[in-house]
Amino acid sequence: MPERSEYVYRNRLTQGLASGLMALCAGIGLAIALDPAGPPYLGGLVAVMGGYLGWLAGWQSSVRLNADGVTVSNMFLVGFVPWDLFSEFRVRNGLKVVMTDGRAIGSFAFGGSLAGQFSGFRRMRRIVDQMEADRQSLAAGAVSSGQPVRTRERHSYRPRVHFDLWPLVALVVPLEIVGLLTAIFR
Repeated sequence: MPERSEYVYRNRLTQGLASGLMALCAGIGLAIALDPAGPPYLGGLVAVMGGYLGWLAGWQSSVRLNADGVTVSNMFLVGFVPWDLFSEFRVRNGLKVVMTDGRAIGSFAFGGSLAGQFSGFRRMRRIVDQMEADRQSLAAGAVSSGQPVRTRERHSYRPRVHFDLWPLVALVVPLEIVGLLTAIFR
C-alpha cells in the first residue's frame, strides 16, 4: 500500500450538524424568497450565509498532518505547527496541538462537549491515537525514502486568517440563476 502524503481529519458529527444548518438556512431562505411581501434578496442572503457558515464549520474545520507539520483549520483561522515545534496531541476538553514552548492550539472540529466530559473523551482519544500513528507513518516514510524530514525555520508558527471564496461562488451562482428565472417568470 503506498504511503500517504497527507492525513486529513474532520469530525463527522460536526459535518452532520453543519449539513443540518445548511438545510435549515436553505429552507428559511426559500420561505423568505417566496413571500411576495418580503424582499427576495434577503432569502438568498440567509441561504448563502448559512451555507457558507455550515461549510466552514463542517468541512473547512479540520486537522491535517503532512511531512511539514500539523495544520489546524478553525473556520477562518488556520494555524500551522512545523514538526520541530510540535510536542504532542493532547485531549483536554477537546483536541489540542501542543507546541514545545507550551502553547496549545485547539480545534473547532474536535472541540470539547458535555458528552465527551462524561465519557472521558474516549472517541477523541482514539482519534488522537490514530493521529499519532499517522504522524509516525509520515516520519517513517520520509526516512525510508531517503529524504530528510522537512522542517521550517524555528519559531515559524503563525496563525493566519484564511477565507476560501470558492464555496461562496458555488452557492451564489445557482442562487443568481434561480433569482433570474424567478424574475423572468413572475
